[in-house]
Amino acid sequence: MSLLEEVCASVMDRAVVDSLELTCAVWPNNFRLVQGFKDLRLGYGNGAYQDFTAAPMGLVLPDRNAGAGQKITFAIDNVTGEAQRAIDSAIAAGHDVILTFRRYVEGEYYGPAERPFTAVVRTGGITGYTVQFDAGFNNILDRKYPHDMYSLDYAPDLAYQ
Repeated sequence: MSLLEEVCASVMDRAVVDSLELTCAVWPNNFRLVQGFKDLRLGYGNGAYQDFTAAPMGLVLPDRNAGAGQKITFAIDNVTGEAQRAIDSAIAAGHDVILTFRRYVEGEYYGPAERPFTAVVRTGGITGYTVQFDAGFNNILDRKYPHDMYSLDYAPDLAYQ
């Protein structure tokens, strides 16, 4: 039984700590947020550590199944215009915003308690001081098939001679 399973299955004095990292190619810095009221320095499990800012967040995690359209929904309260400007710059540049979700056990911050997962932010918006987004992953229904597109660059012999 893993430490995370032990914490979830028993009454212990430790809690589960969720974190989000939002990245985009046009942003100078990533947004690193941890659920709670205290900033934390969290490890990635490979010896690297980063500072995460405490934020009041609500998370709806995806089901643990092999469904086609899994998504994570998150809402962050008390955001300022900085978040709106960052989102607008990503949309204007046409770049994806990547969300990485990590779950830690309180006091064990050297690495995530379970494997992190990454998703692409699909929809969202800001209402007042709250930002809410949906991020999806493992969407096999929107993948093209066949994966290789036969174009003249890929297969030049397709041209009529």
